[in-house]
Amino acid sequence: MAADDLTLQPDFSLDSTQKFDTIVTEFENGFEQRRPRWGTSLKRWKFVYKNRTSTEIAALRTLFTTKKGRFSSWLWTDPTDSVQRTVRFDSDELTLSLKAYGVYDASIDVIEVK
Repeated sequence: MAADDLTLQPDFSLDSTQKFDTIVTEFENGFEQRRPRWGTSLKRWKFVYKNRTSTEIAALRTLFTTKKGRFSSWLWTDPTDSVQRTVRFDSDELTLSLKAYGVYDASIDVIEVK
């Protein structure tokens, strides 16, 4: 796909996490064996949206509903390196905060799909 599925850009600063998963097997003699579960790291982001309009939040809600929460992945271009990544929501829940009439706050956790 040429375009991102999520066009609503999160606020800055953009929080990101990089994670490896190492399996450690401990033997009775005290030795350990280590091996990676994945060949590359897994990336995760927290998208924060503050003071957004009803229209902007509707786009986020539509994407969440279309993807059925964390069921389906979608495309997003990381603004820190301009790389288009396949990601999914990390939760099946979307929480929106109505601050004033037509003004919302939201935050979502997104995880890279390998």
